[in-house]
Amino acid sequence: MAQGELISSKVVTELLIKKGLNAVCVDSTQLIKTDAYFSAANVNETLTELKTKEIFSKISDKKLVVLGGFIGSTINEEITTLGRNGSNLTAALIAKFTEAEEFLNFTHVDGIYTANPEWVSSAKRIEQLNYSEANELATFGASILHAKTIVPLIEKKIPLRILNTLNPKSTGTLISSEPTPHGVKSLTVLQDVALINFHGKGLLGKVGVDARIFTAWQKTISV
Repeated sequence: MAQGELISSKVVTELLIKKGLNAVCVDSTQLIKTDAYFSAANVNETLTELKTKEIFSKISDKKLVVLGGFIGSTINEEITTLGRNGSNLTAALIAKFTEAEEFLNFTHVDGIYTANPEWVSSAKRIEQLNYSEANELATFGASILHAKTIVPLIEKKIPLRILNTLNPKSTGTLISSEPTPHGVKSLTVLQDVALINFHGKGLLGKVGVDARIFTAWQKTISV
């Protein structure tokens, strides 16, 4: 599963060089260090930061760096994959550890909208959001953005701009630490979610009821 990222990175680098750009390909498995939880590996940020700074310090500032997302490796150099949103997470981590001025996230729409434009024809593009608003939208159904992408950027206050690959004229949606006007920004929908209500006279004032419910539920799901 990792070979596509590695091969495409080399192909894109070669195409850029043929266009006269000073590009260099970097193997992201040497940067992104993870645990051995294959298919949804967790990033070791401390080790990843050390590796990123070490490798980028050897690359000229004038070079255009090309690297694949979604993949990493363990301390034993076993290749791992990061799971859903792995490519955006890779980019966000690199932006954080290189202290980038801005993170541009190219996708298939012009930015984040007041509602899903596929469902609501009158939806409008949102010009600007703050990290908290964007994180909330990502958590509650805005599929264009994943919360994992935002978290690495917050500490360094690196702005994130959502742009459309097919519409370069659009200014997209800017996400930053800057406050935005109050009010409802967008409506989102969570699908395939069930709501369960527990009630009864014997639950009132009882300590540990929630823990017992979730423990029993966990055992049921595990089975």
